[in-house]
Amino acid sequence: MVTAADTSGPADVPAFSKTANAVPLRSAEAAALLLAMTGGSLVVVGGVLTAPDPRDPTRLIPLPNADALFAWIDSRFRVRWNRGGPSKPEFYEAVKLAADRYACATDRPHFPPLAGVLYTRPAPVPAATGRLDELVGRFPAASAVDRTLIKAAFLTPGAGLPPGTRPCFVITARMSAAGPPDPRRGRGTGKSTLLSLIGQVWAGAFPSGRTATWPRRCRTCCRRTRPASGCAGWTT
Repeated sequence: MVTAADTSGPADVPAFSKTANAVPLRSAEAAALLLAMTGGSLVVVGGVLTAPDPRDPTRLIPLPNADALFAWIDSRFRVRWNRGGPSKPEFYEAVKLAADRYACATDRPHFPPLAGVLYTRPAPVPAATGRLDELVGRFPAASAVDRTLIKAAFLTPGAGLPPGTRPCFVITARMSAAGPPDPRRGRGTGKSTLLSLIGQVWAGAFPSGRTATWPRRCRTCCRRTRPASGCAGWTT
């Protein structure tokens, strides 16, 4: 418990304890105290307790067990965990029950925001800078309609639409409408580069194909919030 009379240890580091006035707190009370002391920064994402990465607050680090939680607490407070009251595992479960819960977390925005998603950085303020048109103009679109579709492909991952309602984009190259056949069969026209750049804007892309696999923990979250696959095509 943080008190004015607590002078043990460095003066600028507050203490965290499971007792108040020498009386052990219940696990729920100790969990509420920790969440209040940390400003609610401990959250459950996809069923896993997480905390902001001290090196990059826009990223979260998992705290999968009591040892990980107490190591994180110790990096911020002087932990005083005496005998009596809840055990560390019991306290860990109480924190998970009390913390805010989200299905996913991302540092990229949705417009409008999706319910159940934790956004770890503020959304940018919309502004007509012309940079998107400049980027799209670097690709050899076959027509004005294709140029608009390329722009839509860049923007669609940020659409705050329910899962399964974003359109699918297939990136192809015109083989040869007239004249001799193209010996390169459309290779080198920027299809993979376009896919890669869209992935860079929206925090990455997963390859598709018979041998491609997604990291297990990413499947549910990415299907809910982001485009997830691409090779010569790309889906949202």
